[in-house]
Amino acid sequence: MNAWMYLAAIVVGLFLSAVFSGSEIGLYRVLKPRVELEAGKGLRGGGLLHRSVRKRSALLITILIGNNVALELMTLSAEAWLKQGGASGLRRDLVLSLVLTPTVFVVGSSCRRTSSAAGRTR
Repeated sequence: MNAWMYLAAIVVGLFLSAVFSGSEIGLYRVLKPRVELEAGKGLRGGGLLHRSVRKRSALLITILIGNNVALELMTLSAEAWLKQGGASGLRRDLVLSLVLTPTVFVVGSSCRRTSSAAGRTR
């Protein structure tokens, strides 16, 4: 594979991780009475959300598994890219730890801040 494919896989993994992280925060922030009210009004989205919230633990497990798969995609792609570039095992581990980890935390925290700000405006 060439470098662009590895980079694309890393970006897709980062994007998916941000989506799953935002979904997890959204699940924690959802107000059950409000969901029931919207479902009672017959709103299609309210009904779907109501069914999802009723099975909150199953949805949370799905979100967390999806986030772990996205993180694995990103890590394995970055590791293969570095290996193809000739980086040794220790060097690969250091680069992954010092570059990829902070990137995931920065994107995840910005996603949390964005979802928190959106929740306050409603």
